[in-house]
Amino acid sequence: MQENKISSIKEGDFEGLKGLDSLVLAHNQISEVPARVFSHLTQLNSLELEGNRITRVDPDAFIGLEENLQYLRLGENNLHVIPSDALRRLHRLRHLDLRSNNITALPEDAFAGYGDSISFLNLQKNLIKVLPPTIFDNLNSLQSLNLGNNKLIHIPEEITGGMIDTLVMIDITDNPLICTCDLQWFPYWLKKLKGQDDDTMSKKRTVCTMPNERREYVLQNLPLEKMGCVSKAGKISSSSNIIASNPTQILALHLAFCVTSILH
Repeated sequence: MQENKISSIKEGDFEGLKGLDSLVLAHNQISEVPARVFSHLTQLNSLELEGNRITRVDPDAFIGLEENLQYLRLGENNLHVIPSDALRRLHRLRHLDLRSNNITALPEDAFAGYGDSISFLNLQKNLIKVLPPTIFDNLNSLQSLNLGNNKLIHIPEEITGGMIDTLVMIDITDNPLICTCDLQWFPYWLKKLKGQDDDTMSKKRTVCTMPNERREYVLQNLPLEKMGCVSKAGKISSSSNIIASNPTQILALHLAFCVTSILH
């Protein structure tokens, strides 16, 4: 049913298809996912809704899909928030794709109540600026996390939570990260990932910008001594050129860098 210019769906449209295990409604013109629209599809395992014009998902949209839905694709739509209220009833959800929407903020409880089984989460190409430190605390099975191409200037170490035991791949490329001492945890943490795909990870060139130099550094090769950082071993650099490490200072650096770029 993909690419059929379908503009709306409603409760009862899929009545009589109780045995269906996969439904593809991708690349249509659907703007809303209404309540109970899939209530007859109790055996559905995979639902593809990407490439529509969806702005709203009703909190009761996924009634009937609680026990079997594992794959949900909502990428390439016009969502401004994660439809957490609708997603919380999906107890077996493993694959959640929300890439290429207009999501700007992530509430701390965005994945509370349904994140235990999610192993794949794609938030690439959104407009996310801040990550709450506990945002991923409930994702105890997460193996792949894509945060690439957002508006993040800082990645708090606390987001790693319990993911170290399960995560294989993380992508934070193409974000306007500011080089600070608070980012030095990232390369150390990458080395601890169990069973990681070294080939894939080595090709993901994550960089940050040093505002006072107006140049980029690969996160795995941060000039910690020049930055005056305290290393993981506790050694303090002799350099006096200490770079900001709290969120307020980071924001100030980011604004200063933007102003400097405009003037030049």
